[in-house]
Amino acid sequence: MPINDETDWYPVLQSAILKTSKGCVDTSEKYPSPRGFQVNSNSLRKSNRDQTSSESSAIDVRKQNAEKALIMKKAWELAYSPLKQIPMNLVFAYMSGNSLQIFSIITTFMLFLNPLKAISAAGDAFSSFRTIHPNAMWPPMIAYILAQCLLMAIGIYKLQKMGLLPTTTSDWLAWENPKQFLGRSFHPSK
Repeated sequence: MPINDETDWYPVLQSAILKTSKGCVDTSEKYPSPRGFQVNSNSLRKSNRDQTSSESSAIDVRKQNAEKALIMKKAWELAYSPLKQIPMNLVFAYMSGNSLQIFSIITTFMLFLNPLKAISAAGDAFSSFRTIHPNAMWPPMIAYILAQCLLMAIGIYKLQKMGLLPTTTSDWLAWENPKQFLGRSFHPSK
């Protein structure tokens, strides 16, 4: 029996103590050994080893699958963590106003700077999860980067509301060609 199996040993040990206190009864075949107990007999070890080798391999596979599932769950939690910042950033963007002031400029700058830092450090953020399989981390990393891009989209919207994005024709007048008139009509005045 593997050492790490979760078993309630109290009823087993209590019944063994009661039986041995009434008389010398060997209960070693009926009940498993407690955790960490070392048997000196080689024949018992060999029979237990044969019996537990198949059980332990099945338990190891289940433990590895459970560990992989837990690692993937934690990776997806990290991937969705920037989405929790969106409401807070929306409130900051709204409360800072649309005029050109130092507070609104700093807020808008941080809406670009923090996601760019997070995107550049995405490999480091997911490096602890690469133990299962390196290619299994691509979907959470892509979701993480897309969530950071949503935070930057708030910054772009804020820039547009502040009037700093060149989206109107008046912003591009330097590159506009003047209209060429085909002809002029004059009306003589009296």
